[in-house]
Amino acid sequence: MSDAQYRVGVLLLSVVTMLVAAHCRTVRAAAARPSARAAQMVSTAMRRFVADLDSTEATASLNQALSESPDYAPALFDLAVVAEADSRWDDAARYLHGYLRTRAPAMARRASAELVRLKLIAVQERTADGRATRLYNEQVEHARLLVDLGMPREAIGKAMSAVRLSKKPWLAYAVVAEALMRVKHYRQACEILRRATELAPPERRSALAKSVEDCHKEVRYQELITGARVLSETRNYTKAADAYREAWAIIPDRDSAGIAFAINSAMAGNFKVAGEAFEVLRSSPDPMVSREARSGLAKLELRHLVTPMPNDADSAAATGLQEVADGNLTAAAEAYRAAAHAEPGNSLWHAQLASVDARLRDWVEATTEYRRAYLLNPADRQSLDNLGATLLQQRRYREAIETYSMEVQKDPKSALAYDRFGTSLFLGGRPVQAAAAFKQAVALEPDSGIYRAHFKEASNRTAVK
Repeated sequence: MSDAQYRVGVLLLSVVTMLVAAHCRTVRAAAARPSARAAQMVSTAMRRFVADLDSTEATASLNQALSESPDYAPALFDLAVVAEADSRWDDAARYLHGYLRTRAPAMARRASAELVRLKLIAVQERTADGRATRLYNEQVEHARLLVDLGMPREAIGKAMSAVRLSKKPWLAYAVVAEALMRVKHYRQACEILRRATELAPPERRSALAKSVEDCHKEVRYQELITGARVLSETRNYTKAADAYREAWAIIPDRDSAGIAFAINSAMAGNFKVAGEAFEVLRSSPDPMVSREARSGLAKLELRHLVTPMPNDADSAAATGLQEVADGNLTAAAEAYRAAAHAEPGNSLWHAQLASVDARLRDWVEATTEYRRAYLLNPADRQSLDNLGATLLQQRRYREAIETYSMEVQKDPKSALAYDRFGTSLFLGGRPVQAAAAFKQAVALEPDSGIYRAHFKEASNRTAVK
């Protein structure tokens, strides 16, 4: 063979090698690239698995997806998830190894961590104690999740079943206590917390002991509040005020007890004490308490039962309150405007000014003030609701729809919010969406004739169109 022929042969071999390598890369890419059907099958399988926890059906569906697209990484990872939920540890490890072989980067770190955890489980599974420990930890975590999801009664059952799996189930007892406190069974919670403290490791006892102390405070607080309500209902205002004061002292950040103490003190004729309490509560972070405190203080000042505090905003608001009582709405608006000017960051003055403006049918000013009140205090849903009403009065339907949409998002369980949202949509010429909102209002309050009438009217309008 000549040298030229040799060089041509080497060149041809190189070209063939490159073509073969390119073909292999194409084949691998095609295998890794899932079909749309496989991706849909994986998505559907996991949605069903989350809904009904049928591991057999999920495994079959995911394996079918793999037959459509071999080495499809998400299918392998989800097979491992299903296997772990079914305690099939060897299968889970096999699927995770398969996932890592696909070199998919998305969940590689988590897959590696899961393999390490599966090795630890395999060690635990060799002994009865190890299996019990794993089951205990799983049930405690499940119970914690139920508490977080707002299902305390179910959490108690799950945590108590975990108690039987451990010789020192302090953590399960702690979860039971948390769930009991959610349903306001404080006395039982204290007893369970005491048991948890006795069984806990030394480094956890101080924190649990503090929880026991707080729990006993809650028990005493609830006893005082219950007794104070009975005393107040029977017009024994002095003793009721004493009980509310003691409860407030036990848990000082419960300003609701403070406002009840102030009101009952005023009813008992202790105006100076009531005024001092109202003055303290004016700056409460709870907007409802702050509003009640300012209103109570203004009423005492108007009746000359306490000496007015040197506060221009409160004095102006007290004047506004009196003008409203006398029917002088224009003067009341000026007084509340002065209060808002003296204390522009106080949402209460803007809300009260807006209320008077609305009674004067000055919708533009009312809209401006309600919007300011809401922006200053986003927890004030009443101002948000009133803002929507003033916008409807001006036929500003798009803005009203946006406003009531915010209200629905803030309180998705309020039938009234959905009804008003539906009203704004209906008046804004969107009967289909209005019917959907009214339907939700009816679902939340099926006995309401008004909501059903609104739904029927919107549905009829939709049918006509």
